[in-house]
Formats: sequence, structure tokens, C-alpha cells
Amino acid sequence: MVLLGAAAAAAVYYSFLLFSYSVLLLFGASITALSLCRALLTVHRHDRRLHALNAAVHALCIGAVIGFTAGFPRPARWGMPQERITGLYGTIANDPMTFSDGRGRLAFIVNQSVNAEEARVSAYGQVLVLFPADYGTSLKTFGRGTQAFIEGRFIPGAEGLFAADALYMTKPASFVDQARTSIRMQVFAWFADSAWGGLSLALILGIKDKVDTQLAQNYQKAGSSHVLALSGMHLSLIIALLSLLLKRAVGLKVSAVLGALFIVGYVYLVGDLPSLNRAAVMYLLVTYAIIMILPKKPSVFLAMSFLIQIIGEPKTGMTLSFILSYSALAGILVFGPVLSQLMKGRLPAKIAAPLSASLGAFIATAAITAGVFGILYPVGILAGLIIVPLTEVFIIFSFLFLSFCPFPALANFLCPLLELLYRSLEYTVSFFAQAPGIPVQNTQAVILITALLGAGIVLLKTRCTEEGKAQCL
Repeated sequence: MVLLGAAAAAAVYYSFLLFSYSVLLLFGASITALSLCRALLTVHRHDRRLHALNAAVHALCIGAVIGFTAGFPRPARWGMPQERITGLYGTIANDPMTFSDGRGRLAFIVNQSVNAEEARVSAYGQVLVLFPADYGTSLKTFGRGTQAFIEGRFIPGAEGLFAADALYMTKPASFVDQARTSIRMQVFAWFADSAWGGLSLALILGIKDKVDTQLAQNYQKAGSSHVLALSGMHLSLIIALLSLLLKRAVGLKVSAVLGALFIVGYVYLVGDLPSLNRAAVMYLLVTYAIIMILPKKPSVFLAMSFLIQIIGEPKTGMTLSFILSYSALAGILVFGPVLSQLMKGRLPAKIAAPLSASLGAFIATAAITAGVFGILYPVGILAGLIIVPLTEVFIIFSFLFLSFCPFPALANFLCPLLELLYRSLEYTVSFFAQAPGIPVQNTQAVILITALLGAGIVLLKTRCTEEGKAQCL
């Protein structure tokens, strides 16, 4: 409960700080509550309820400090007016992405700015650099960690966007990063020529350059766009395959450690994806619990993962991927079990479990999705029952194809099957994408409805815990 309270407080303070300095009032209220609890404990030292309240308030204050520190903005500093800047020195922060028309983009950490008179000054900040079509192919060779100079200009009225005219390497990336880029480019070459290869690259390495645009749009309209984002679903498949190979041979603890090492290497190869990082941190925490023979509570692991990520990667905390990833899993953990019990006896268990998880995730993320996109696709609650397992099968065979790539005869044997799976996914996703979405004009109404629904489920869960599942359902 302490960790859950700390994580909840950190989330509140983190989000409030980025939108309003009224967080200072919350911070003051937390400190006041802590002081009051301490004062009461000096008088009533043996009151267990006060001790529990004191622990909860301590957790909230710890979470407040973490959220306040992680979310406190550090503004970009360019060293001169943006309109005078003609070039930037810095480091490539992520893997460049190219589009179907040849254009490209990358995130760039700036350390120096240059003007037309070649005056160079220190700078700090991160920009999204946009490249013209003629740079699309060569951009892939500039991997993460490469130090470079980019000629161009800031786009007026677009905060943090830089239009590039030319890119020059000033220092290669480290040996490890160069090896990583080479592996990614080799895998890209193995998959790039097939119709299904673009989807495979997106699902096993997070490279979305070759994903068919219409297919990606259909995934979104089918309420299943989360399937294309590497996350716990993808890691669970890798872990399941590793366990199948290692568990009987070396035992649970050793296989868990080897799995953890593999996951660390895999996440490094894929790159900085918030949803994947969340799943990886949770798996490492589970591995630690297995080694130390500790209780395995998913909600505690989720809270710990959240705190670790916003401390280690503060800027990541306000990305849509991060927010949706944690919200969806929290919905699954909080609402899923109750919804599953409600469906028990009414639906087969193999349908009730994924359906309750899908519904829980939808409730937890509906307000966010409505606020960002202005439309909801509730068809995804049902579509996931078919699209998710079909996509999982496709991922498994994509990994098998990757493992056979050094042996072309074996790899080619899998191509017809992957083509069949891809066409099946195309048809299934397209079918569910025909269902109309629900345009949202009033986001506040969605927030109110989902909050009331969520509160009702939590109250039902509490009642079930107190009275017994058989009596309350």
C-alpha cells in the first residue's frame, strides 16, 4: 500500500506540475498532513489506525517529492534567438525514422547553436529534426549516439521543430551503439522486401517505417492500435519461449535470470519505448522477487516500475505511450478481476478473462483517448479477442523467421505461412475497422462516466472482498 500511495501521489504531482503551479498548494497540504500525523502520534503512540495513517501520509509525501522533482521543467536554452540559428551541434537521441515518401525525422539532443556568422554558443534542449526526401535512405546509417552537426532552421511557430538542410557526422557512436545499429539494419534488410515484413519489423523491433499506412489506420479504427506498440504482450511471448527452452533444463531461478539478461539486451536493441521499458522493468522486479522468494503482487510491481521510470526518465512521463501503457495495465489489474467474476458462469473462462482485461483497459484509458483523439472506438473491446491472439501467432512466426534468416532455405519455408497470417490479420482488422467510432465533443462527460464506472467497480471489489465473492455476485 505504501508503494501504491507513493506512485499515485507522484503521478498527481507530476501531471499537476506540468499544467499548473497549483501543485504548490498540494505540496503544502501534504506537508501539513504529515506534520499533523506526527503530532497526533506523539499523543496516541499505540493507536494502530494512526500508525497506518502515518505510513500512508509518508507514502504520499514521498510520492509528492518524486513527482515534483521529476516533473519540474527544465526549459530549453538555445544561447541566441531561434530565428538566428542556422545549425545545431549535438547527439542523435533515437533511431532515425523514414516515411514512405522518403522523408525522415530524428530526435536530437543539442549542446551548441550556430548562426550565419559561424558564432558557436553553448545550448541545451532537444529538438525533433525533419529531413527532406533525399535524406531518407542515408539517414538510417546515422544510428543512435552519433554526434553530428545539422544545418537548417527552426520552423516558426512550431516549438522544438527543426527543418534540416544537411547532416554531417562529427563523431561516430560508441562501438556498442554502432554494433546495435548494424544489427538493426541487417534485420531490416531481411524483412524489408516482403509484404508482411513491415508489420514484422514493427512487432519485433519497433521499426514502423515499412508498416502499411492503411493497415495502421485500420488497427486504430478497430480500437487495437496498442497492439502495434511494443509492450508487455510482446515481452510475455519472448519470456514464454525462453521459459519453454530453459526452465526444465536449468530451473526456475536460473531461467528467470537468463530471461532478465535477454530482456535487457532486447530492450537495448529495440530502443527507448516507454511501454516496452515499463514491461521490462516489471519483469526485472518479478525476477528479483523470484530469486529472493518474495510475494509477487502485480500492482506493487506496477507502482515500483512507475516510480523508477519517472525518476530515471522524467521527460518520458508525459508521452502518450507512457500514460496509456500505465493506465491500461492499471485498469486491467484493478477492474479486470471484478469484471471477470461478473462474467463467470455467463461466458466461457477463455473468453471472460481477455474480455474483462480488454474492458478494464478501455475504462481506464477512455478519457485519455477521448481527450487526445476526440473519438472512441469501443469495438476494440471485442476486436481484441481475435486480433490480439492472431497477432501473437504472427509475432511468434516472425521471431522464428528471424532465427532462421542465416539459413535461407529454412527461412523461405516460413514465408507462405507468414503471408497467410498477414493477409488474415489484414482482413480481420479491416473488418472490425468498419465499425463506426464515437466522436467525443465533451471530454469532461467521458471523464465523469468512466470515473463513476470505475468507482462502482472498486466498491464492488471491496464488497466482494468483505462478504465473499459468492455472496456479492
